Amino acid sequence: MKAHVASPMLPLAALLLAAGTASGALNATLSTPFLSCTKAHDPIALRIKGCTKQPCQVEKGSVAVMEVDFEVGWDVTQLDVVVTAYALGTVINFPLKQKNACMSLTNAECPLDQYEEITYRLQLDIDSKYPSISLAAEVALQDKGKTMMCFRANLQVVDPA
Repeated sequence: MKAHVASPMLPLAALLLAAGTASGALNATLSTPFLSCTKAHDPIALRIKGCTKQPCQVEKGSVAVMEVDFEVGWDVTQLDVVVTAYALGTVINFPLKQKNACMSLTNAECPLDQYEEITYRLQLDIDSKYPSISLAAEVALQDKGKTMMCFRANLQVVDPA
């Protein structure tokens, strides 16, 4: 995996995004670094609530909120989200309440046209019974099993403060 390096235009893009983002969204100017996946395009930007550097700490019994901006790679009628956790030598498909990513778009509705810039909001329930561990979470948006956008974030599950 290669680390994502922000382009010199990222601050301008973040400022423009902040100006056009609906109220209630995470602070668009505070982006979170991410790692690339080899199987798909990187997002334009990622924001994990309360995190500006990795690993991002997520408290047991809370909801981890992520917003990801991405460009639609081709025309789609449906997008699904798949979250995979890599921890302690195991690979686990993270349980999700809402696998239909179209239901969690903040600035568009499906169907989506190629080249649209979209924001997807993911909420992950961090169970209070999870162990205190570090893990890599891979988030992929897929159209009929083909991955359009993907990123990895290092998370650290911690006890509540």
